[in-house]
Amino acid sequence: MATTVWKGPQLALPRAGTLPELAEERAAVAPDGILLVNAETGQQLTAFALKQAYRKAARGLAALGFGRGDCLCTLMGNDLSWYVGALAAQSLGGSISGINPLAMAGEIERQFSSVPAKAILAVPPLVPVAKKIAAELDIAIVLSTGPGADGATIWDIDGPALDQPIGCSSTDTAILPFSSGSTGLPKATVVTHANMVASAVQIQHALKFGPGDRLLGLAPLFHIVGPNLFAAVLARGGSIAVVPRFDPVAVFEAIENHHVTHVPLLTPILRTLARHPAGEGRDFAHVRLMGAGGSAMSIPDHAAAVARFGCPVLQVYGMTETSAAIAIDDPANPAPQTVGYPVALMSIRISDEAGNLLPVGREGEIQVSGPNVCSGYLGAANETAAMYTPDGFLRTGDLGKMREDGRLTITGRIKEMIKVNSGQVAPAELEMLLAGHPDVIEAAVVGRPNRFCGEIPVAYLVLASQANPYAVVDWLNEQLIGYKRVRAVEVVKALPKNGTGKLDRKALATLESGVGVLQAVECAA
Repeated sequence: MATTVWKGPQLALPRAGTLPELAEERAAVAPDGILLVNAETGQQLTAFALKQAYRKAARGLAALGFGRGDCLCTLMGNDLSWYVGALAAQSLGGSISGINPLAMAGEIERQFSSVPAKAILAVPPLVPVAKKIAAELDIAIVLSTGPGADGATIWDIDGPALDQPIGCSSTDTAILPFSSGSTGLPKATVVTHANMVASAVQIQHALKFGPGDRLLGLAPLFHIVGPNLFAAVLARGGSIAVVPRFDPVAVFEAIENHHVTHVPLLTPILRTLARHPAGEGRDFAHVRLMGAGGSAMSIPDHAAAVARFGCPVLQVYGMTETSAAIAIDDPANPAPQTVGYPVALMSIRISDEAGNLLPVGREGEIQVSGPNVCSGYLGAANETAAMYTPDGFLRTGDLGKMREDGRLTITGRIKEMIKVNSGQVAPAELEMLLAGHPDVIEAAVVGRPNRFCGEIPVAYLVLASQANPYAVVDWLNEQLIGYKRVRAVEVVKALPKNGTGKLDRKALATLESGVGVLQAVECAA
């Protein structure tokens, strides 16, 4: 009988079951080893210094009223203060949740209101925004990442000694990153310490790094991959060169000057770095491995990256709900345009719509199981129930098939989510906002293929007479971070519905060809 479940290697998990416990062990084993370095400023933290800083911040947070079940929300890019704040909040039995600092105020407020926010940690220029949102949402604590703003910083706060330095367990929530899942609005994904510890083992085994190696810390800390890399170095050794923001020259300098050995990136960033002129003539001899995820990597992009960096370049497949990784290829023998093999402790299967498991070569939904799979969505019982099969496998919403050699290939998506480069755009979020415009009678948002960024959001609108579609889209886009903005609008007489009266998104493709379209307006890029 053909194999219908593919499994990654079986590995032992660390004795430590939480991220603060991993940090404590790292400080005990190699206290003077550099754990984190800000590639822009040169600021460094040894394992011992991080332990001291997070314990002090935890005392300060506790004195301000932060405790078990509370969430520290971040409004910042990549910075060493995130690691201090995360461990401090987690050691008290709390969690951390972030949002892109470029998000609009309405987006920030909606996200922070959907988690048990007790504190906000913001970069100094955004502290006024954080204070305004805190007042509106009754969030008690606002801290800054450093000097330059009114109020205390995460580095300055302190308080009385705690009864126990670590008051969390492996089953407690560690991180609440946001995901749109297969459908609907962005939701807080409940990622436990146990999920993160398992993910740390998986990513380290796949990327093959350890003591003495240094990872590029460009992946955003307000998503899942940045925290995942941190967990991995805590558990298995190595350090991170933290890059505050994406700038090609700064990234090249970070890789070169800090002797980065492993470079995990989003695919669109890899595409840029592989061809950017600022990368010419640099010394990348110490780079041993690159991994790219978030969207598919083309053969030309793969070849350009290999030529520039002179090392294996792997396609990575994962999602927020799996605490990052699902599959990664073998560095010794990568196969471009596949996402490789199941990571350690992970099981992958392919299923048809009826729930039948499919053999090698047959396309169906990718379903996964492993200790890194999240426990669900916060406060969303129905969505949580829908994300799992009856026997406990996570429905990814992605289409794929397994090859004879055991590698997985991604062939498409069955979920509504729109992928703009590596950013997720939930149609329901944009449709909810459009419903609030006085000239919009009905609205639907779908993705349209685009050769530059994968997809663009397109709005289908039923408008009141004499309404200006440009004005409607401008009004919407002013409330959205850049990658979520609608790039084209189709004005139609009515939205197609199925037999139960629900929106038929597949039928919208018919409207794109001109059937039923009254007016098509291309928006500014």
